[in-house]
Amino acid sequence: MKIERSPELQIGNVSAVSLVEKYDTPLYVYDAAIIRHSFKRIANSISYSPLQVHYACVTNASIAIIREILALGGGIHANTWGDVFTALRAGCAPTKIVYSGSNIDDEDFANLFEHGITVNVNSLSQLRRYAKGLRLFERSGHKIAPQQKVGLRIHLEDKMPFSRMGVKVSELEEARLIALEAGMRIVGVHYYRGTGTTRTDHFLEPFLDLMKVGRYFLDELEYVDVGGGFGYQYRAPGPLDFEWEYFGTCIGKMMENLSADAGRRISLFLEPGRSVVAASGFLLTRVVAVDRRSAGGQVAGVDTTTSHISSETYRVYGGYRKIALANRLSSEGPIPTDVVGCTTFSDDYIGRAPRYDKSDRGVTLPPLHEGDVLAVLDAGGYGFAFSSNFLNKPKPAEVMVDGEEATLIRQRESYEDLVRLQVY
Repeated sequence: MKIERSPELQIGNVSAVSLVEKYDTPLYVYDAAIIRHSFKRIANSISYSPLQVHYACVTNASIAIIREILALGGGIHANTWGDVFTALRAGCAPTKIVYSGSNIDDEDFANLFEHGITVNVNSLSQLRRYAKGLRLFERSGHKIAPQQKVGLRIHLEDKMPFSRMGVKVSELEEARLIALEAGMRIVGVHYYRGTGTTRTDHFLEPFLDLMKVGRYFLDELEYVDVGGGFGYQYRAPGPLDFEWEYFGTCIGKMMENLSADAGRRISLFLEPGRSVVAASGFLLTRVVAVDRRSAGGQVAGVDTTTSHISSETYRVYGGYRKIALANRLSSEGPIPTDVVGCTTFSDDYIGRAPRYDKSDRGVTLPPLHEGDVLAVLDAGGYGFAFSSNFLNKPKPAEVMVDGEEATLIRQRESYEDLVRLQVY
């Protein structure tokens, strides 16, 4: 992207203004080149093999984005059957999908068995339900043989004591007995570190303990899944960027030691999400009103809303995104700016002016005029994925830019779509 050197924001080799003229606003735009660069950097930062990088599509389940990941040799990490369904529709092979769900019901288990999806269950009750569902599926006469193996999501109580998910270390023997009685094998261990962690050493802390859990199942262990939650620095310069090369070196050493103990190569699974797509995304929106703030600066009303993006209301998912003027350069100095949405929701802030001397976490923009186009940056992850019809606002369209090519990848919702599924 180019902001300072051009009078208009460039996404790939396409101007934001031309995209707005063609597709209207609000509009999500993704730069395919940034997605490819981010994915390759993450994959290449880890020299250990075998390695499988599964994109966590919870962050953005656009079929066009998933296909970019698949073309690079990546797979998909799924949190729900909807993630799996979308990945399959995008052309992902079932063998390239890993499912780490919570409170999975019988219907979803049957779907997972039918497609042979690798599953990490998150509790003893879910392990029992998996075993029961497996028996029922086998008796139902399906021609496809389901997997007689499973992975466990692990709860390291001393690391994240209040986590609601995971088999406790004290429950490992019971889990082994449940699997043994059901004729299953526990072949994987999974740990999810958390959402948005940028402190690399802090992120790495639990994984030596996860390797110990892996050794508990070492005879049949096939993979260690170190999950996702890798942080992304929304503000630059920021205090910390996730150090992918350092992470790759450290986790690689742990895996080499585990494989040496096993006498065979154990696969490493990785589940990056927002770190792959965040920088690729732009939410373009038009200024429809400009007013003065009593504390100084301006209030810019725009034609999007916080129900279209995880903004100030959902800080852990990218509340402090940078906002740029996209349609022109201005010689006037930036002033504190509240960018507010087009609903009466009291927290409908797309971005806020600096408060309490936190200038690094506030929006400043040149004096704005009605008709200006703003770009919310770093909107590729937990942007459209968080969009809803709150206050009956249709969802934006989505466009993928690849060099000079711009392609519509999701149609804009209409007001008819808001009532289409209602029965009246």
